[in-house]
Amino acid sequence: MQTSQAVHCANNNLVDTSASRHKKLGLLEAIEKILSKDGPTGFWRGIRPALVLVINPVIQYTVFEQLKNALIKSRMAKLPAGRRGSALAVLTDWDFFVLGAFSKLGMWLRALSF
Repeated sequence: MQTSQAVHCANNNLVDTSASRHKKLGLLEAIEKILSKDGPTGFWRGIRPALVLVINPVIQYTVFEQLKNALIKSRMAKLPAGRRGSALAVLTDWDFFVLGAFSKLGMWLRALSF
């Protein structure tokens, strides 16, 4: 929708796009154009590259959360029963930095193994 433009018509005649003013397509016009050009499957064109692009952050986030949960569990187990408070209170900013670095490093190691 951002890059597509509809051509204005004057007296039901198609006007040269270079000389005419361009109007951006709205949602309904974009849907109509996709259906007429590519059919219903046109809505799914580009889904594979999009899924490939989200694999890296999804795996990195999952690794980060698993490492964070393991560290919290380990630190909470070391605290006396009466001093257990918020689970996130046992982690420092440095802990979050290191967890993020390790989760990113895990992504690099995974990429190198391909």
